[in-house]
Amino acid sequence: MNPAGGLRFAGLASSYMYFGGTLKKLGVRADFVRIGDHKGAAEQYTLPAGSPSPIAIIKSSSTSSKRSISTTSAAAGASPRRS
Repeated sequence: MNPAGGLRFAGLASSYMYFGGTLKKLGVRADFVRIGDHKGAAEQYTLPAGSPSPIAIIKSSSTSSKRSISTTSAAAGASPRRS
């Protein structure tokens, strides 16, 4: 990379919407078969909020992203900045 240049990395972002409470108020029942604790896709339609296992996976993704930014900036001899 050119020393006068820069690298812009926006990072990872995610958001989850949980419709379990809304569907319950509407009288709709979502029916899913859950294979394991880490399988959280159906939770969006059955629960009003996320369970601990999928939330831990989301947080670890964020940590990995921060680590990648720190490693890349250190290799380039720069400090990570938030914009």
